[in-house]
Amino acid sequence: MVKRSYSYVIFDLDGTLVNTAPDIALCVNELLRKRLIPTLNDETVSQFIGGGTELFIKNLYSFLSIQLTDSQLADEVDQFFQLYMKTPVQKSNLYDTNTYSVMKTLTEKGIKIGICTNKIEVLTIDVLKYFNLFDLCSTVVCGDTLSVKKPNPLPLLTAMEQINANSNNTLYVGDTRIDLECCQSASVDFVAVQWGMDKELLALPVRFLKEIEELLAIVC
Repeated sequence: MVKRSYSYVIFDLDGTLVNTAPDIALCVNELLRKRLIPTLNDETVSQFIGGGTELFIKNLYSFLSIQLTDSQLADEVDQFFQLYMKTPVQKSNLYDTNTYSVMKTLTEKGIKIGICTNKIEVLTIDVLKYFNLFDLCSTVVCGDTLSVKKPNPLPLLTAMEQINANSNNTLYVGDTRIDLECCQSASVDFVAVQWGMDKELLALPVRFLKEIEELLAIVC
C-alpha cells in the first residue's frame, strides 16, 4: 500500500471493529436445534460472516450439507433476524478496548470516519450505539442501504460520496476477502485487521494491523 495522506477512514463492522460472532452463533444454534442438528462453536460460525445474512445462512447450511430451496432460505433468514434483533449485543464485544479512543482521536485530528458493512441498518445502528461508536461516524452504509452489497464497490463508493471523499484520500479497514475485492474495484487503499474472521486473508499480500492503535501511525 502506497503511503498517502488520508482524510477519510471507512471501517467494516463485523470482524473488524466488533466481534459479533457470539451473538450470531447464539441465533444460528437456535435454528439448528429446531432441526435437531448439533450446534456450532463461534469460530466455525465466524467463517461464514461477512457477505450479508442470506449468503451467510446459505453457505453455513451448505457446510452442514443442508440444501435449502429459495423459500426455505427466505424462511431461515427471517427466523434468524427475529432472533438476532432481540439480542444483537448480548455477547458481542469490541476486539480492542482502544477502539473508541482511536476512532475519537481520528475525528479530533479532522479525519472523517464511516462504516460500510453488509449488516442490515437496524442491527448496525444498534451495535454502533451500544459501543458508543455511532456518533463518531459521518456516514453509515449498510447491507440494505442499496440493492447490492460488498464486494460490489457501490456501497463503498456511496459512503465516500456522502462525505465528499475520493479514492486518493480514503483508507478502508476490513477483515475479509470481500472487503479486499470491494476496495480493489473501488481503487481504494485497504488495510486488514489481523484478528478478523477471514483467516485465508492472512495468506494474501496485504497490510495488517496487529492492534487498532497502529491505524494512527498510518493515517495521522
